[in-house]
Amino acid sequence: MAGGLTLLMAVGVGTGAQTALARRHVATLPLSPKELHRAAWVLAVVLPLAMLTLARGLGGGWHMLVTDGAEWAFHASAVRVVFDGVLLGLVGAWVVMVPEHRESNVPRDSWFLEHWLALRLVGLVTFMVGPFAVIPRLPATMGEVPPALWLLAVALLGLAVAAFIRPPDAYRRATSPAAAPVPSATVSPSNAVAHARFHGAWALLPGLVRRASLLALGMIIFLVFVQQDKDVITIWRPFDPALTTLRFMTTICGPMLMVIGLLPGLGNRLSLLKWLPLSSGRAALILGLAPGATPVIFWMMLLMIHVVFSAQWPGALHLGLLVAFIGAASLVDALGVKTGSSLMKLAIGAPLLLVYAYGMDNHRVLMAAVVEHWSPPLAGLACLGLGVLVNFHSVTRSHRSSRVFRFGRTDLPQGAQ
Repeated sequence: MAGGLTLLMAVGVGTGAQTALARRHVATLPLSPKELHRAAWVLAVVLPLAMLTLARGLGGGWHMLVTDGAEWAFHASAVRVVFDGVLLGLVGAWVVMVPEHRESNVPRDSWFLEHWLALRLVGLVTFMVGPFAVIPRLPATMGEVPPALWLLAVALLGLAVAAFIRPPDAYRRATSPAAAPVPSATVSPSNAVAHARFHGAWALLPGLVRRASLLALGMIIFLVFVQQDKDVITIWRPFDPALTTLRFMTTICGPMLMVIGLLPGLGNRLSLLKWLPLSSGRAALILGLAPGATPVIFWMMLLMIHVVFSAQWPGALHLGLLVAFIGAASLVDALGVKTGSSLMKLAIGAPLLLVYAYGMDNHRVLMAAVVEHWSPPLAGLACLGLGVLVNFHSVTRSHRSSRVFRFGRTDLPQGAQ
C-alpha cells in the first residue's frame, strides 16, 4: 500500500505538467514546439523518476541509521523499477498526446475530443488503480518475469516512446497569442440544447458533475481491486447494518480520504463566477458546495451497488460521515482557493489522511468512539460554514483572488502566471 501511494504521488507530479505546459500559460514565452515537447517529458517522466530514486535512497540511509547492524538497501527490486519506468512513461505519453479539451487551437473534430470522456476514464483507472493492482503481483527477480509480461511491457513502453518522438499537434502553435487561431463560433445541436438548459452558475454544473463522477467511479474500481483477495468484500454490500461505522470508514472511505485534497470544485472557475450576475454571498455558497459533489456521487454509487447485489434497501446509510466528508472537502477546497495553488490544496488535505492513519494504528478504540459519536456531522457542518466564509473573503477582499480575477487561474502562483 505504501509503495502504491508513493508511486501515485509521483504520477500526480507528472500529470501536473499538463496544466503547467498548457498553451494559455506559455504562449507568451519564446518556446518552440520541440522545446515544449521536451519540457513536458522532463516534467512528466524524468522528474518523478528522479524523485522516486532519491526517496528510495534516503529511505535506505534512514533504515541503516535507525536499525542496529543494518546495511544500506535500495527498497525496490529491478522488476519494480522497470514497472515504475513503464507507468511513468505512459503518464508522459498521456500528458503530451492528450491535449486539454479547452485548447483553442485543437480541431473540433479531433479524435481526442470525440473520445475525451472514455480517455479520461481509462487514464484515471490506469494511473489510480494500476500501482495497487500490479505491485503486489510483480515477480521478485527478472528471471521470473514470464515472456507475456515482457511483451506487454515492451508494447506499452513503445507506445510511450512513440509519443516522445512525435510532438502532438497541441504543441504546434503560434508563439504569439494574437496569432493563435480563433475557435469556431458554431455550436453543435447538443451544445445548443445544453446552453438552453443551463443558465448562469448552473452552466458550470455539468462539467463539475462529470469530473466528480469520474473520480467517484475511479474510487469504486480501486476498492474492487483492493478487496478482491480479501475474505470479506464489503464493497458489494457497503451499507450492511452489520457493518459498524468504523469498519465502513476503514474499508470503504479510504479512497475518499486519499483524494480529499484533489476533489474537483469550482475554484478554477472563480474568475468566471465573478462575471456572472451573482451576489458575492451566492458565489461563495456555490464555491463551498461544489467540492461536496464527489462525496455525494460516491455515496449514490455505493447505494446503487448495495441495492443491486443485496436486492434490498440498505439499513445504514452513514449519512453522518457523508456530511463530515462534504464539510472537510469544502474547507480544504476553500483554503486551496485562498492560497491560489492546487499543490497547496493537496498539502492541506493530506493531514486528514495522516491523522486517520495514526488513529487507526495506535488509538483504534478512540477512533471507533469518535466516528460513531454524534459530533462528526456537526463538525462537517461547521467546516462547511467556515469554507463558505473563506470563499466569501476570496470573492470580495482577498489580494490573491484579485490576481485570480485578472489571470483567470487559481492553480498557479503569481510567478508562474
